[in-house]
Amino acid sequence: HDAFPLAYIMQPELFEMTQGNMRIGTDELHKGQTSFAPHNTTTSEYWLTMPEVSVATKVNHDALTQLFVDTYALT
Repeated sequence: HDAFPLAYIMQPELFEMTQGNMRIGTDELHKGQTSFAPHNTTTSEYWLTMPEVSVATKVNHDALTQLFVDTYALT
């Protein structure tokens, strides 16, 4: 998964980011599960008190693939 953050650093214009709040499950059933609520989708304090983050929700697949090929292909 490290390639995607690196791609964002190199070419952030390839990604569409959405702002919102994030929760990480800590109970036995949901331990480690990441949940995201985009801004203006909830009024619940359970969400609004959680950290605000930017999440990549869309990507230019063709351009990202080309970036990976150009960066990682053996020549």
